Amino acid sequence: MQAVENGGPFVWSTISVLLWSLFAWFSSRLVADCYTRKNGKYISPSVLLHAPRLIGYNVFVGLQLATLNLPTVYFSGKSTFTFFLLFIAHNAYYFLLDKTVESREKKLKITSLIIAVLYVVFIAYAFLFSDGDLKDGFLRFGDYKQHVWIWCIMSMVYFTLQILFICFVVERRKRLENKKISEKDSKWWKTVYNLCAIVTFFIYLLIITFPKFADWCGPLTCLLLALGIWIGIICLVKYYSLKWKVRFGIPFLIVAVVIGLFGNPYKVELLEAPRDNLYNERPNIKTYLTEWATNKSRYDMINQSDSLKPYPVYLVLADGGASKSGYWVASVLSMLEESDSEKRDKFSDHLLSLAGASGGSVGNAAFYSLLKKDKNVNFSLETDNFFEGDFLSYTLAHYLGSDLFKHLFPFLRTNDRAAALEESMEKLSESELINNTFKDTINSIFDNKAKLPLLFINTTSLQTGTPGVISNIKINKDFTNRMDVLQQLDSIPCTCEGKIGKSMKLSTAVVLGSRFPYLSPAGEINGKYFVDGGYFDNSGGGITLELLEYIDKFIKENKDDSLAILLKKMQFKVIYISNGENSKQETKRLHPLINDLAAPLLTVVGINGQQTNNSNQKLEKFINNWPRSAKQRPFHTLNLPMDSPKSKRCLTGRDDCAPYPMNWVISDYNLNRIKLNLNCINPDSVLIYHNK
Repeated sequence: MQAVENGGPFVWSTISVLLWSLFAWFSSRLVADCYTRKNGKYISPSVLLHAPRLIGYNVFVGLQLATLNLPTVYFSGKSTFTFFLLFIAHNAYYFLLDKTVESREKKLKITSLIIAVLYVVFIAYAFLFSDGDLKDGFLRFGDYKQHVWIWCIMSMVYFTLQILFICFVVERRKRLENKKISEKDSKWWKTVYNLCAIVTFFIYLLIITFPKFADWCGPLTCLLLALGIWIGIICLVKYYSLKWKVRFGIPFLIVAVVIGLFGNPYKVELLEAPRDNLYNERPNIKTYLTEWATNKSRYDMINQSDSLKPYPVYLVLADGGASKSGYWVASVLSMLEESDSEKRDKFSDHLLSLAGASGGSVGNAAFYSLLKKDKNVNFSLETDNFFEGDFLSYTLAHYLGSDLFKHLFPFLRTNDRAAALEESMEKLSESELINNTFKDTINSIFDNKAKLPLLFINTTSLQTGTPGVISNIKINKDFTNRMDVLQQLDSIPCTCEGKIGKSMKLSTAVVLGSRFPYLSPAGEINGKYFVDGGYFDNSGGGITLELLEYIDKFIKENKDDSLAILLKKMQFKVIYISNGENSKQETKRLHPLINDLAAPLLTVVGINGQQTNNSNQKLEKFINNWPRSAKQRPFHTLNLPMDSPKSKRCLTGRDDCAPYPMNWVISDYNLNRIKLNLNCINPDSVLIYHNK
């Protein structure tokens, strides 16, 4: 969807399709020809003839099936089985085209033409009629649903290209066999191929070097170019393996293993701090609570409160889920912050903590950045501008490019894909305010006067499975047994004379808790590896429960303490900003092969989700039964999509909405769908107005 909403990604992705098809066909053709010369007797000549053509041909087929599978494309009979049939039909059509071009028989030409016309009619029906409702598709040119009719046109173009591709390769083969193509012409083709390979490599080099250029190209371009480059490299290795009769696979693997013993390309990027032991200076939980309660922005109101009119306090949980979650979380918080601000208390004055994991932490950090800079900013506008940014392209390019090469060429001095994601969040959005805050070190961002809320960014220790947390307070056993990640920075041995400590940027902190499996590697700090916070706690429910339990225990054990007196004048409410449909757990038969190969992995995935559910349920039970909780929905869930008939409908008015994508880029179409859910939130039902 995103690829056709912007001119740059559309043009570059179109070019990338052609390059991918060229590399897929011609590189595999060189291997097939080499195999024919060396070991032709072991493989049928027919296979060696058709296999390279089918590889290049199916580049166009694959993209057509992918676009037909868009969740906004509705047509009767759409199913997984339908796509298998379409794939088989396309490849059967290849052999008909091959025979038609080869023989040029009139009957075959007519048959091929009829099939082509029928398929074009099917494409138009599938894309534009939308279950027979023409007004939902074709008649709505240029609106939010432009990806439908543009991909309809592009699918027809790809279908035409696959036909022309067969015409070209068959005619070329006939000319070769009739010796109408000279050796000079054959060398010319190899020169063109090599030139395209050099240009493609140079383009990809620009993508992994300049984030803005990656943003201009878009994620689909990065994916297609990477596929083209890698199929070219693999075929090149195979070509010389056949030519020199040497198997390169095992030596490459051995080299990668040996290189990995002497270095780690996935160390978390740390910066020099103004002094050592920097994060040991953070306040502990009691000190921060005291500073928060006595801050001039809220102390008078808390002091004047009593049991009949307690001071409302909010604690926010934020589910993970990449940009989808980040945008939803930051948008909800911005809406609450801006709701009726002239007559009532500011939401942020009552906000005690922000806890989350993965994309939820990104949303929390974006909102925290706006609070840090200036309360008079347009929160909603800055949030929109930030999450409209493409954080995927630059990251994906590193994942499929330099990060793979580093296993064989450790001297490559490029950022890894996690650092690329950090840089994307710092540069590739229209919110300069949030961008600049993400560039700053967290020691300069953390609020020492406790005017702002507690910030908990969840992560997970790879070696032990222990939950870790990055926070603006010191994490100690009086509060929680979670690992304090920032203490690891203070523990790094200093090799310089000035004893300069280590720090990290806010972008580094949120990405350390947002390291999706495979898309981001485990980050290493002081010999410890950290992965996505969602592995253990995907919502922040665990750390929030521990915070409330600490407050409850402190009040009971320190009845005459000044802080306890202030805490008694408060009522607490949890706002859980979640995302995703509630699916019923159905028991299904497990295939024996899946049982043998994937049962441990499936178990880990199941435990992962259940751990978060258990934490949330414990928190909900605690606050529902706690005498200091709010009377008005003490555990308030704001889920995407909202449980309202209005929000469940897509912008087209349909009830069977597409799922919201979980990725580091969001199309304008889906951004608008998320915004639609905000209309279903009534701040008066969420907030408890103290001075109403």
